[in-house]
Parts: sequence; structure tokens; C-alpha cells
Amino acid sequence: MGGKQVKFQEKHLRDFEELTPFNRAEISHAFSRFTELYNKYYGQSAAQPTEDSPHHIRDNQGFANPLAALQVTHIMDELPELSSNPFKYRICKAFCVSNSNLMNFTEFLDMVSSFSPKADLDKKIHHAFQIFDMNGDGVLSRSDLYDMMDMMTGVDLEPLTNPQEKAQWIKVRQWIVDGIFYECNKIEEVRMVDEDEMESQEPSGIRIDLNPGPGEEEEDGENSQELQESLTIEDFRYCMHRSPDFKDIFSFKI
Repeated sequence: MGGKQVKFQEKHLRDFEELTPFNRAEISHAFSRFTELYNKYYGQSAAQPTEDSPHHIRDNQGFANPLAALQVTHIMDELPELSSNPFKYRICKAFCVSNSNLMNFTEFLDMVSSFSPKADLDKKIHHAFQIFDMNGDGVLSRSDLYDMMDMMTGVDLEPLTNPQEKAQWIKVRQWIVDGIFYECNKIEEVRMVDEDEMESQEPSGIRIDLNPGPGEEEEDGENSQELQESLTIEDFRYCMHRSPDFKDIFSFKI
């Protein structure tokens, strides 16, 4: 696949072997898959860099070029392992170090190796948190989980004109997210026991804020403050380490 036999510079192979769980054969296979996409959009004879692909697939010595780049949309729409995933864009963007609309082979290899069943669980958890933290504020909040549900179901509240239909979906979302945070709070209680921190204080990650916000001081004790929940990366990691299915769900093989 991908035309010519893959040939890497030794230093690149050593780096990739050190930084990923892949062996040399798997690294070469990943480059072949990347080359297939590259050739589809730029042609096997593409000799000059273009605006969309600033680095040619091979260097002037014929070695595989780790900086060869593709548009993120080409990868997420054409790679079968991603094309039907509702989080495909966020997955790709999580691995684009430059935060541009291009993904080079090094980033592509980081992505596919992180989703490999061979990948370290903590690395999977780190990237899953990045993908699910929709607003990038460093915690998984209600709004993040609502956005995740909308992406998974394909529901968009904006165009819903039927008030009953809209209210029904909002109610369903809230019920599901309430259940998620209820389970997370139970796990947090176990975590506190495990760590011998049975003190009368708030958990460090799942925060329940009972203090009135600005301009929301209690009046005669009648103003009830809505509970606010959020998961930090530490809480998320603790939960996922106790989820028997997470590693399998967050995996694919190319």
C-alpha cells in the first residue's frame, strides 16, 4: 500500500519507537496509510510543496518525511476508523500541536498510536479528556457533557421550533448528566476512602458550590443555590481507571 516501500531515516524510526507503542513494522504501516491519503489528494507524482501540503511525502533522498502534512478534514473524512465517529474533528484537533488545520505524519502517528489497543491507559485518558473538554477550561462541566450528548445524538437545539420537543430533549439531557455526576460523586467518595481523606471538606475535583454567586445573596433563606459539578483531569483519570470498558472503547486499529 501507499506506493514505494517505506524507508525512514534511522533517527526518525528510533524516535517513533521511543515515543509510541508501535514497532517498526507498525510505524511503516501507519506511514503507508498516511501516504494513501496524501496521494489521493496531491497525487503520487506531487513533487512540489503546496499551500495545503507544505511538506512533500518524501525528502530529496527518498526517505519518509515526518513533516508531510494533510488537511485535518481529509484525514477525518477519509480514514474509515474515524469517518463515522461524531468526535472525529475534535480527535484530530487534539493531536495537532500547531493548532492549525493541518496534521503532519508525526501528529498522525501520535493519534493512531494513542488509539491503539497497545497504548498506555493514562495516555488514552489524557487525550480523551482533551477531546471531551469542549470549551478548553480544564474541567468537564455540565455544558461539556451537554455538548457531547448533542454531538453523539446529532441533536441541535437551535433549529428546534417545537417547544415541547425542545423541552423534552433538555429534560433528557439533564437527567442523563445528573446520573453521570451522581455516579462520579459515588466514585469520589470511594476515592476519598482509598486515600484516607475522610475530612469534612469538599472533594478536590467534583466541586459542589453552595455559596451564593455575585448578586445572588440569600434573601431570608429562601434563595436556593443550584449545585455545580465538574470533573478535573485527576477525577476523570480515577474514574476511567475503574471503568473496565474505557480502554476498548477508546481504541481502534489502522
